[in-house]
Amino acid sequence: MTKYYISEEANIGLQLPDGWTVSHNENFPLIVLAPKEDSFRANMTFSIRELKPPTQENFEQKIATARADREQDYKGFDLLSEEKWMQEDFPAYSEVYHWNADQDNTPLTQIFALIMTGPDALYSVHGTTLRSLEASYIPHFKAILKSLTFYE
Repeated sequence: MTKYYISEEANIGLQLPDGWTVSHNENFPLIVLAPKEDSFRANMTFSIRELKPPTQENFEQKIATARADREQDYKGFDLLSEEKWMQEDFPAYSEVYHWNADQDNTPLTQIFALIMTGPDALYSVHGTTLRSLEASYIPHFKAILKSLTFYE
């Protein structure tokens, strides 16, 4: 079961799984938190930045740059899948990958997404879970992404 949640800080709406909560801070206008499991809370963070010029070519460049940065900076980076789609008539891209946290080498699975909604709104989304729990959480992350609606 899910409920619809609207974030005024992020100007988006989404389907929130039961038991999940929301928050925000100065870096992320929306943070979605799963219930704690195995001493970890799977989470999704949403940030917004400008994309100028707001062209498909510039969007593709942001995707390539983000991938190169993760390949260089994320220990054990292993791309599992990627997908392109249209979210409410806006171009969207996501990747699912493995990597190991620097501090304690914790095996993680992440989903990363970019959604270009206009010149002042390139949404960047990161969903993070323990690798041992990816089968449970990656489908939730994908469902949340596909449920997004954008407001001005």
